[in-house]
Amino acid sequence: MGLFWMGCLLAMSSGTEFRAPIFKWAQTRQFIHITVMIKTSSPDDVSILLNNHNGRGKLFLETTVEDKTAQLNLEFLLEIDREISSYKVQGHFVNFKISKKEPGFWSRLLYTKTRPSNMKIDFKKWIEPPESEGYIDGGDPDEEEEEKESTRRKKKKKKKRKKSARKVKNRSLKSNGYSREVWRRIEDFANKLQDSFSSFHTLPWGTKVAYAYLIGVGGAMVVTLLGLCAWDSLQGWREEKMVSGRDKQD
Repeated sequence: MGLFWMGCLLAMSSGTEFRAPIFKWAQTRQFIHITVMIKTSSPDDVSILLNNHNGRGKLFLETTVEDKTAQLNLEFLLEIDREISSYKVQGHFVNFKISKKEPGFWSRLLYTKTRPSNMKIDFKKWIEPPESEGYIDGGDPDEEEEEKESTRRKKKKKKKRKKSARKVKNRSLKSNGYSREVWRRIEDFANKLQDSFSSFHTLPWGTKVAYAYLIGVGGAMVVTLLGLCAWDSLQGWREEKMVSGRDKQD
């Protein structure tokens, strides 16, 4: 595995302009056949690495002739068996016979679904799978990325819902505490008012008028406080319904 990445780094750091050679591929149930079309004066001028990384096979090929470098870097759909795989340099071709780690017909050669322009089908070696067997799919890179993004969005949405629920709960607790305090004060005021009424007939006329004025103002205050409590409770109820409605939609 280390040799594969070392070869890739050395190739990229050399400052040479590369071209991707044309290659043809075909498959059987057990093997992948790849023919790379290159120009080389000697088999020793061709650098080849075969390996597995992150559950997928890798092929790296590089050759330089007359200051022109051809490089091929492939990431296969699934794992390969490097021990059984082989290759042979013949003139202007490099023929690979790569063994699959698990027998079966792959749905495509490369992990990426984008087909490179230098890849062709070798129809002379191609074998179609039986109808009862079908193809093996090694996964969709776009779907995997979409699934990760969807998971991130769900976590963010869940965190936001929890935060909103905490705000509603705190507001509801605060509202209930405020309402209880208002009702306690109203009750105290009513008790004092009842005590005042018990001795109201003994008071002078001017004092009676003052008491009547205070009772009117107190009554207006009570009605205002009750309205505020009702409005606050209604707002808390509406926020709870909105949060529960969003949870049902999700």
